[in-house]
Amino acid sequence: MLFVANSFAGNPALRKDLPYDTINDFAPVALLGSTPLVLTVNSAVPVNTVAELIELAKRQPGKLSYGAAVGSSPHLAMAWFAAQAGIEVVHVPYRGQAQVQTDLLAGHIQMVFGNLPDVLPAAKSGAVRILGIATAARSPLAPDISTLTEAGYGGQEWDSWYGLVAPAKTPKPIIDKVHAGVGRALAKPDIKERLFAAGLGRVNTN
Repeated sequence: MLFVANSFAGNPALRKDLPYDTINDFAPVALLGSTPLVLTVNSAVPVNTVAELIELAKRQPGKLSYGAAVGSSPHLAMAWFAAQAGIEVVHVPYRGQAQVQTDLLAGHIQMVFGNLPDVLPAAKSGAVRILGIATAARSPLAPDISTLTEAGYGGQEWDSWYGLVAPAKTPKPIIDKVHAGVGRALAKPDIKERLFAAGLGRVNTN
C-alpha cells in the first residue's frame, strides 16, 4: 500500500518525467480524509482582512511573495485566488511545505495558503494572521475563522487530502476488503477524534 496526498493526482498534469503512470500503475483503495487550506500572512503584513490584503497587493504589485511547493494545492490555491482578486504576487518555489512554514514565520515570504493544523499554533501565538479558510463552510477545527466565500471569493474549495493506493494488478477482492476495513476504522469515535486532533477537518468513512 502507498499513502498519498493530492499532489499524487495532480503530478501527471504538471510533470512529464514521472517514473510511473499514476492512472495505470495504481488502484485507488481508500480516501482517508482532508484538511482545509487557509490564507495566512506573516504578522508584519499590515492587513487584518482579505479585502485589506487585496488592497495592499494592488498598491504594491509584484511586491508580496508567497511560498509553495510547485504544483501543490497551496500553489494552485494562491494562483486561483490571485486571478480571482486581480492581484500580482510572486511565487517562491519550495520542495516541501515544512520550509514554507519556517520562512513565513521568519518573514522571508509574506503569505501562504497553508494547512490549517500547520498554521493554527502560530496564529494563536500571534506570529501569523489567518485571513480566511478555503472551504464552503467554516471549519469545526476553528469556527471563528471566516471563509473566503464570506469575503466574496467563493466557488472553489481548497484542501489537502490523503488516501491509500495499491498496485494496479491487486485483486479487487483484496482492495474491497482493505477499503471496508479502513472505513470501519475511520468510523470509530476514538480514531475520528485523534484524526480531528491531528488536523483533518473531514474524515471519510465510506
